Amino acid sequence: MSVLLLMFTSCAEMTPGKAAVKYVNYLKEGKYEKYVDAMYQEDGITPEERTQFIALAKEKGEKAIQEKKGIKEVTLLTEKIAEDGLTASVEIELTYGDGTKEKGDYDMIKIDKVWKMKMNK
Repeated sequence: MSVLLLMFTSCAEMTPGKAAVKYVNYLKEGKYEKYVDAMYQEDGITPEERTQFIALAKEKGEKAIQEKKGIKEVTLLTEKIAEDGLTASVEIELTYGDGTKEKGDYDMIKIDKVWKMKMNK
């Protein structure tokens, strides 16, 4: 029975909210490449842009996270999926080690059955 439960659990579809929490946790864990790879831009991300985004996430994100004594918790507040099931709006709250909280909004888009963070130019 437990093997069957494990199979169903691993096959469960990732929601846009769960995906956004997972991606923000990449920042918490210092996995900047994975965070950038979870981004979607309509006209694509060039290798040069990817490198720049990783450097920017590391430079700005790492500094901000350290100043607030790390990310203690990432909480999904709201998730609104469009009728077409291909886009969504997600609101997340970060709780930092120093006790401060910060909310963030993410526009998500489903590409090849995977939820990604949509980047707006």
